Amino acid sequence: MSGALAAGAALLVALAAAAGWRLGRAATLRRLARALPGEAPPRADALAAAMRARAERVEALERAREAADARLAALVAAVPAGVLVLDGEGRVRRANPAARRLLGLTRAPEGRTLLEAGPLAELDALVRRAGREGRASAELERPRPDGLLARLLASAAPLPGGGTVLLVQDLTDLRRLETVRQDFAAHVSHELRTPIGAIRANAEALVDGALDDPDTARRFSGAILRSAVRLGDLVDDLLRLSRLEAGAWPLRAEAVPLAEALAAVEVPACAEVRLRAEIPGDLAARADRAALERVLRNLLENACRYAGEAGPVTVTARPAGEPPGSRVRVEVRDLGPGVPAAHRRRLFERFYRVDPGRSRAMGGTGLGLAIVRHLVEAMGGRVGMEPNRPRGAVFWFELPRAR
Repeated sequence: MSGALAAGAALLVALAAAAGWRLGRAATLRRLARALPGEAPPRADALAAAMRARAERVEALERAREAADARLAALVAAVPAGVLVLDGEGRVRRANPAARRLLGLTRAPEGRTLLEAGPLAELDALVRRAGREGRASAELERPRPDGLLARLLASAAPLPGGGTVLLVQDLTDLRRLETVRQDFAAHVSHELRTPIGAIRANAEALVDGALDDPDTARRFSGAILRSAVRLGDLVDDLLRLSRLEAGAWPLRAEAVPLAEALAAVEVPACAEVRLRAEIPGDLAARADRAALERVLRNLLENACRYAGEAGPVTVTARPAGEPPGSRVRVEVRDLGPGVPAAHRRRLFERFYRVDPGRSRAMGGTGLGLAIVRHLVEAMGGRVGMEPNRPRGAVFWFELPRAR
């Protein structure tokens, strides 16, 4: 082999060794192989063929690696949890969209350390602890765009080839449900204890001699009856709510004229409150008739209890939604004390009360608005509350419009 040919072969081998997995280097192998003399000795032809075969193998491996990288990137991007991959120097090599959203990263973190990427000192400490202990996890709190705090579970584990992988999961809804469950058990116990305690106290008074005084006996018996009615209402509402949450309340959608549904509702709490209705006669919702009447009854009962002498209570309905006119919006307005801003987000939770003592004194079970929310959502609608001006509250719901 001539000196020039040997030098060329040595150069090809060096390039092939340096090629690694890059397509550009594979293309270089092909160009150099084609650049060999056309009438080279047989050994040169064999070397050129070997280099071309090597280049093709490098290309195939590179394509396979790129395909695997693309699949991995698509998989990581689709994971609902946040994923961050750090190299041995603690710089972010990969971060999926969920990680950027959960951690509130406004700029691309790739190429930066956690401290450079954002206010992530807690995650940086977690990665360092994982390096010492092999694995580490911690719960974090991060502000959300809506002003609330998100509860996150971050887990860190070292990678076999160096670096660290971070997994960030959103536990906000789970923690909220745990709190709601605990509150529900406490509230049920308390709500049941109150009427049961009243029944027991009045019954003991009757047994201890109050029966001998007709007026006293009548007063205590009336208290027992009121507590028993309250207890029955509470159990009925709990059963309704349980059926709704279990999907055991069958709903049949039909065209229900809103004015007709309102006329069918009887609310004892509104007997002495002036009601005004502003509902077009031809406006109808696609809803279950009994469920819609229950929603109207609960909202009117709530409004009338708090409106008192400050009435009237006004019920309005109009087309709404997107596209325009695709839904109907019903509003129940009162001129009562209104709802402080701090309480509005939780109004439709079970047993949530703005003023617990006043609500119980008015006879409410604390479940009416929760039943409203479940029924409206089950009929494909949504519900909410807004402050009335100059005072009071507006409870509203939207349902599909019947054509």
